[in-house]
Amino acid sequence: MLPPQRFGCDDHRLRINCDKPSELSKALPKKTPDASILATIEIENDGQATVRFWWKSLSAEREAHAEENGKKPKPNPAQEDPEVLQEGALAMGGHSDQDKKARALVRDEHGLTASGLQVIRSQRRDLLRAILLKDAGVGGTLARDYLTFAQLRQELGDDSSSKTGLPRFVVSYTQADSEPVDEVRPYCEDQLAAQYWKSAVEDLLGRPFMILDDVPEAFEAYLALDEGTKAQAAAVLAGLKVVRSCNARGYQIPLHDKIAEVAGADAAQIRRFWQPDQSFVSLFPKLKRMELCVGFVDRPSRASLSVKPD
Repeated sequence: MLPPQRFGCDDHRLRINCDKPSELSKALPKKTPDASILATIEIENDGQATVRFWWKSLSAEREAHAEENGKKPKPNPAQEDPEVLQEGALAMGGHSDQDKKARALVRDEHGLTASGLQVIRSQRRDLLRAILLKDAGVGGTLARDYLTFAQLRQELGDDSSSKTGLPRFVVSYTQADSEPVDEVRPYCEDQLAAQYWKSAVEDLLGRPFMILDDVPEAFEAYLALDEGTKAQAAAVLAGLKVVRSCNARGYQIPLHDKIAEVAGADAAQIRRFWQPDQSFVSLFPKLKRMELCVGFVDRPSRASLSVKPD
């Protein structure tokens, strides 16, 4: 018996001395096999040869047989679009058409069942987790950078989880928390806080890490940022996910107050970012307006104001 032979790219000829070459010629395929096919040939004592081929994939075998018989091979839908393939192969746990195509290709190319594919994906995930932990153990910030970069590419850009490898943060707002943007914009857009935020977002959107189409290249650009800009990026990401709150019963989020306290946001800083104007005061009924003006409007002026409720 001859050991398995792998055909080379330049020479597909295999010389075998046997008593019955006609039997061997019948066993060999008419079409020259490509370089990735593994073949074994068993030669019996009587000279009879048994040839076995291991094709690189089921589709490659079907194509070879179809061409040998003069038939046009049917295209594999999983191989039609490489970008769709990549999207599906990294799909986060769903069963979309893209994911099904990717599963079909993996099964075709590697002979893996759905369970086998899941095992490999999970093992690769565990490897990446360990790598991130190892980096953190020596003072690295790769995990933080990856998280911030990936989420910003999805929140401010159009990347999907199949490109970043992380699912997008999903915020489940209650009906009371969902923001009527058009309604509140006139009250917010002129405040310095909103302008400060808008400027920071526009700055990030103009950075290479948000513009480059190649995601690994964009990540390299992010890693090259100075720590100040990375901190700004993390602040924007956190800000994008801040749930609205109010210092009134039922709407308070004490953690928001604690964050402002730790940040050193005193009354003077808050007043620089936000200044109550006429539109803000007009949100309250007249009696409440009278109460609010105490300390800001003198007594004679208050006396001249109408106190009748709306």
